[in-house]
Amino acid sequence: MSFKPFVLIDVPPPNLSKRRSILEKDLTGYERYFEDHQMKTRTSNNTLAGVGILDKAECINILTKIPIKHKTEIESLKELYKSQYSQWHIELKTGFNLLFYGYGSKKKLLEEFSEAYLKDRPLLVINGFLSKLKIKEIFLQVINGINMGVKPGSREPLEKLTELIREYFSDPDRKVKNLYIMIHNIDGQGLRTLQIQNCLSILAASPNIYFIASTDHINATLLFDQDRATKFNWIWHDITTFSYYEVEPTFEDGPKVKRRKQELNIKVVQSVLSTWNTNRRRMFKILAKHQIQANLHQQKKTRQGKGEAMKSEDIGMEHDAFYKACKADFCIRTDGDFNKFLSDFRNHEIIQSLQSKNGNNIYFIPMETEDLK
Repeated sequence: MSFKPFVLIDVPPPNLSKRRSILEKDLTGYERYFEDHQMKTRTSNNTLAGVGILDKAECINILTKIPIKHKTEIESLKELYKSQYSQWHIELKTGFNLLFYGYGSKKKLLEEFSEAYLKDRPLLVINGFLSKLKIKEIFLQVINGINMGVKPGSREPLEKLTELIREYFSDPDRKVKNLYIMIHNIDGQGLRTLQIQNCLSILAASPNIYFIASTDHINATLLFDQDRATKFNWIWHDITTFSYYEVEPTFEDGPKVKRRKQELNIKVVQSVLSTWNTNRRRMFKILAKHQIQANLHQQKKTRQGKGEAMKSEDIGMEHDAFYKACKADFCIRTDGDFNKFLSDFRNHEIIQSLQSKNGNNIYFIPMETEDLK
């Protein structure tokens, strides 16, 4: 048997084109990151600007329809806070002021506390969440309401009005013994200035003046430096209620909530009116009735083709007519009562005014006729 030293086998030459394609594929994979970033990103035409804007009435209507979760636990939490009323009252009487914080509206809880324990009134309630709050007018109302024997003008600086109130409650022969000041949202936009916080801290440090305040802003502590914190002498209480902010957010403009200058929310008006006396409510009713009748008359003229577009001055009441109507209804006695009540309504933006062509002030309620009814 013989063996061949080697055998020739036909081997095809290497496929260089195939090797190049594999190499090209590898390079493409290596550079995929850069190639992906060179491609244009496809975006949608749906932008945030195209989302429909809610007005405040629609926003509140949606919130009220949301079912309340953990209702039993929330009620138990509120009962726990109510059991602390006596402790809060003792802290006030021992010279401290109270500052409440936590998630949820604290307005109703603090009002219940004042009704139960702060019976040796007067009680001054300041809604700090109002964007156009005028603290000077409030101080003037305190001075005129207590009859301190002086009548400062509206041009007096805020510091002088603060000093007059402080001196009165430092006098041992004063007629009004105590003054309670309840501020809902002391961190509100209308109270954040250095001047206002200084004046409030001076009153808080005065004898026989007691502060009960609430705060919601996460950076509220930045309002109180060492000097103001010493004067306020706060005791901080966490009263997380998980309650809806039914009144407070109606005065704040959210990112997608449209504020209509000519409209008020019914719940806001009802909440404010419920805290006022009968005379103020009768004064509101006089203007509301006039506005409803004026609206109906204007609509009748429009149907007959004789009316034009309705304006606020067409449905409002002139100053003299409004004053005479209130005087006839016995809801005011003097010019001072009329101006005081009117100032309260304007501070809460419930009654607004404009000037007619004759230069007279015309007062109107920025609400729809159906809501007024």
